[in-house]
Amino acid sequence: MKIGAVLASVGGGGLLCGILEGVERNYHGSNEIRSNLVRGTKVVACETEGAASFAASFNSDNGSIVCLDGIHSIATSLGATSVTPAVIQRSRRHRDRGEISSSGDDVMSYVCTDGEAVQGCVQFASDHRMLVEPACGASLAPLYSDRLRAKLLDQLNDNEDSVIVVEVCGGSGKKTKKYTMKFSSNGLALLTLIGSTAAFTPSSVIAPRQSSSSSKLYVQMEAAPAKALPKIEKLKIASNYLRDPLKDQLQTEEIGISKDAYQIMKYHGSYQQNNREKKGPKDYQFMLRLKQPAGELPPDLYRLLDDLSLNHGQGDLRATTRQCFQMHGILKGDLKTVISSIMNIGSSTVGACGDVSRNVMTTPAPFVSSDYEYAREYSKCFGQLFRPLSSAFSEIWLDGEKAVSVETWAKEVEHHNIDEKMLYDNGRGIIIPDATEPIYGDQYLPRKFKIGVTVPGDNSLDIYTNDIGVVVITNDAGELEGFNVMVGGGMGRLHNKETTFARAADHMGFVPKDDIWEVMKAILAAQRDHGNRDVRANARMKYLVHTLGIEKFTKLVESYCGVEIQPWRAMADWKYNDWMGWWEQGDGKLFYGQHIDNGRVKDEGDFRLKSALRVLVDKYNLHSILSPTQSIIFRDIDPKDKEGIEQVLREHGIAPIEEVDPNARLAMACPALPLCGLAQTEAERIMPSYIERMRALLTKMNLDDEEILMRMTGCPNGCARPYMAELAFVGDGAKSYQVWLGGSPVLTRTAYPFMSKMDTDKLEETMEPILAMFIQQRQEFEAFGDFCHRLGADAISAYTQNYTLGSVKA
Repeated sequence: MKIGAVLASVGGGGLLCGILEGVERNYHGSNEIRSNLVRGTKVVACETEGAASFAASFNSDNGSIVCLDGIHSIATSLGATSVTPAVIQRSRRHRDRGEISSSGDDVMSYVCTDGEAVQGCVQFASDHRMLVEPACGASLAPLYSDRLRAKLLDQLNDNEDSVIVVEVCGGSGKKTKKYTMKFSSNGLALLTLIGSTAAFTPSSVIAPRQSSSSSKLYVQMEAAPAKALPKIEKLKIASNYLRDPLKDQLQTEEIGISKDAYQIMKYHGSYQQNNREKKGPKDYQFMLRLKQPAGELPPDLYRLLDDLSLNHGQGDLRATTRQCFQMHGILKGDLKTVISSIMNIGSSTVGACGDVSRNVMTTPAPFVSSDYEYAREYSKCFGQLFRPLSSAFSEIWLDGEKAVSVETWAKEVEHHNIDEKMLYDNGRGIIIPDATEPIYGDQYLPRKFKIGVTVPGDNSLDIYTNDIGVVVITNDAGELEGFNVMVGGGMGRLHNKETTFARAADHMGFVPKDDIWEVMKAILAAQRDHGNRDVRANARMKYLVHTLGIEKFTKLVESYCGVEIQPWRAMADWKYNDWMGWWEQGDGKLFYGQHIDNGRVKDEGDFRLKSALRVLVDKYNLHSILSPTQSIIFRDIDPKDKEGIEQVLREHGIAPIEEVDPNARLAMACPALPLCGLAQTEAERIMPSYIERMRALLTKMNLDDEEILMRMTGCPNGCARPYMAELAFVGDGAKSYQVWLGGSPVLTRTAYPFMSKMDTDKLEETMEPILAMFIQQRQEFEAFGDFCHRLGADAISAYTQNYTLGSVKA
């Protein structure tokens, strides 16, 4: 055995001097075994950017001592603005003429980012249950950072059977802390590491190298074996970039696929479902979701989806809360026909589901103005930037051939050279050494990832519910200057598990337009590398942002992209608009928003919405946009066609928007039963009756003009974004709902849980006391959600307990 390298963090240089002296003494000593052990050993001096005083002096022209103006790194406890001259003299002697080898270069200087140092600490804590601080993480970074590991392996090619010794110590802090948390969560570990000023017990780790054909190093400690990956992470790795076991199982005569294949199927845009209301054997069918950045549908695509739903689905279409259509009731044997048809017409289902960036949303209003045009453009750019690159999709659905037509949004943004921007490697760890998925790697992300883009003031898309929210910032001339960026939003939670929660995004800051590509990649990379893969319920990026806090998360992002995030730019106040009805587009043409109850495009009796929309697309060749509120907008309408469009809608039993209850326009519900496997109770099918009952109650209490933003889901997953609503009903059992209050009418904050269980028959009994208090104690022009937020759950609960039904009216 030989020691191929010794890795050590450097502060003032004393420890490094001692290591070099020890290596020299053993090499030149009389003990042949020890001499051979260190023959050719490389000593790697490790520092973080902003504290790299050794590297500055070591690499100077004449070896002069460079004094830094300060320590600009989170690794402050080991940082020194200058190193001892002795360590530079000794190190340069090793480098220039070699003290333990004939080739020289016995000492090397590695400088890592703060992010890479922290990543090393987190991975080390996860692997070995030993907590060290970022100063020590600098010496761990070459093992855990793909960028530095590749460099290290390349420089040790002549030491195939050697081991690597890492000196895991350092730090001058005098205080110690007791750490009571379990390091099952990378995010929790990361918070402690960055916030710590503690000193730690030094220890050493021996790390055996694999052969040079492998790109990985493994740290081993006998007392603490590396923790096994969760099953879902192993499954992603074993899938051969989203092929197995799905590819083979699609060829069988079985009507369904295995649980493992189902997990991989999600990345292809589909969920396996079963009608839970049918008795007998499982009646497997598939839901298929499209990828439609900015929600746009050319007329040919709409016609195709309409036909496919009739010929291969259950006959209807479902507009989702992420601006895309999904179809239900597709049989396994029809999947290839349906998906290949969609891909060949210039659309896709790739990445509509799974642990990747999902469909990128934007405001659906097709105004012809520079800010709205930029929002549409960059939503398509980001959709293209973060698309999975595996060829599994074309292999499985197109038999390895290219699609007949390139995706429409890809053609529209090709002038941005998205592939070049995606693959650009700044050397800071964003791009990983994976030829197939250089952004995602073979494990993809810890959980789904959502992005939204809008303009100042327009919050029609629930911008604060996204992992990344992007707001276009233009100057007075309408020229793009950059983007306000927010991070860490997300809705999903679990009942009775307080470690899971809904969260509105934090403002991170302003990013100039030329830097947005690397910043967006850096945010995703931070989640890829530091998101919690151990506990799937805590895997969304919102938990990482919450754990670190926005300032430390921002520093982590900056360490990946090398861009300093600027302060958030002031902009117009947020407003909510569903953009339904008729609007002037800005270029002499009109757009029209058609409300769809809970997104279900269907024909039912005299109400023939699905037929009406098809007539409009065929007759006027209309381009459409799906809204984030499950409705549809037709754009580029010639004003002379307005009367004809209204006549088509009337003939098909579609009420004008002025006759739709405002509370129905504001409302959303998820599909829930009978097909969703997570649903605990009804949502879409019962929401219309809840709206009617709430309207009757409002009328009874003389609140006819009141508009309340209501949402409903059949489980706590939050697909209809209930936790942002003024009033929400979240299913927690058969005919039972949690009641949430206090979301903002402009969708900028989360609601709070008011009642843990409400029987569906108790709606009026539950809501009347709250509305009575609203009548008596509201401020002038105060919205219902703002009132509930101001008063809080305790005050409202106290009032309702002493309320007599029927005693208060406006």
